[in-house]
Amino acid sequence: MVLSLGCSTSPLDVRSARTFAHGKAYWATKAVDVFMAGQSSMSLGTAAVLLGHEKVVRICPVVPRGRFALDATAGMRSLRGLGASEARHALPRLRELFFDQPAEKFVPARTL
Repeated sequence: MVLSLGCSTSPLDVRSARTFAHGKAYWATKAVDVFMAGQSSMSLGTAAVLLGHEKVVRICPVVPRGRFALDATAGMRSLRGLGASEARHALPRLRELFFDQPAEKFVPARTL
């Protein structure tokens, strides 16, 4: 089982194919968002393919674009509240999947 926790995500705002007409300036501002969303999706998809979709649990609340920033502390209280709310909501499922039974004994795949 894999528990994947995200800080939050915002919907990717890339409009229809007509936005290609906006040119380099438009895509310069969107490129990082597109690559980050692709990387995140690929990582989660790879885990699901390797383990099975039912063995990967992702918790990452969707928030409006610009609500929180990596380099700003202004929304810290709201972000903490969002985390507490997500935890309360997810806890029954997490208990069932991760905490109700003891973990298997760790066996290293390779010894030194």
